[in-house]
Amino acid sequence: MDTLRELVEEYRKLQSKLAKALEAKQSLLAQLNENEAVTAELQAVPDAAEPSPIFKTCGPCLMRKSKPEALENVASRKRLLEEEMRRVDARLTETESALQARQEQIAAERQRLAAASGAARVPG
Repeated sequence: MDTLRELVEEYRKLQSKLAKALEAKQSLLAQLNENEAVTAELQAVPDAAEPSPIFKTCGPCLMRKSKPEALENVASRKRLLEEEMRRVDARLTETESALQARQEQIAAERQRLAAASGAARVPG
């Protein structure tokens, strides 16, 4: 019976880990979508002899950036987010397979306990 409790506790911990990884993935997706929107807006800025000013917030200040510099910063940020997304996806896959394995162990332990309690009731 203690084994079953331990397995169920491990299963709950894995579920919690999975929920945190899913939250991280949702956050990364939101950030990626935001960066895609920023890229689209920056690309809509016309390339002219007198380009429109582009500003980036840096703490309480606004810093002037050139369009190519701003595009490169956003592209760099997107690469970092995509890299982190791959890590989170790997963690999700690993956690899901661990959950599946734990679920199978719980089912096997329940069957073992049911068989043991059934055998104890049968007079021999």
